[in-house]
Amino acid sequence: MASKRKSAKKNLKARHRRARKAFFLCLFLFALLALITRLLVFVPVKMETNAMQPVYQQNDVVFASRLAMLRGDAIARGEDVYAYFAAANGSYVRRVVGMPGDLIDVRDGQRYLVYDGGTKEIALGEAPGLVYGELPEGAYLLLASDLSAEGVADGRTLGLVYETDIKARAGVILWPVNRMFRGR
Repeated sequence: MASKRKSAKKNLKARHRRARKAFFLCLFLFALLALITRLLVFVPVKMETNAMQPVYQQNDVVFASRLAMLRGDAIARGEDVYAYFAAANGSYVRRVVGMPGDLIDVRDGQRYLVYDGGTKEIALGEAPGLVYGELPEGAYLLLASDLSAEGVADGRTLGLVYETDIKARAGVILWPVNRMFRGR
């Protein structure tokens, strides 16, 4: 009888040990999967300013997807992207306005983005970060949604962004809850 109890106790301890190992293995695999997803699939981005209103507001946390960049999908005019601006040594969510081949024109001290074969243009103001000429291959002009905002860090002051510096496509809002899943 005593040996049966000892055997049962021993089996119970062995099952508990296996259960703990399985639990920690599952926990480790979950953490590894979360890390890989964070590094390769998406990045949460906190909006520091109101530069992208009305879509994104200050303090919104936005889901930015890296999948399209990893697949090599083409970047389109009008998309909101998360990109690194070397001149500011920082990353921002901004809208793609200028594409390779578009022209930065200077008239009366003001700069204009001319595109669609010269049929459309956007006034950029003084835009000290931009020089006259055609946007080179792989270079994009990224601007804030609110072009009238003063002191906004975008392509007008920081210059062009190259395709290799575009990290992700901005998507839905994750926070705050009352604005969740809105966005582009």
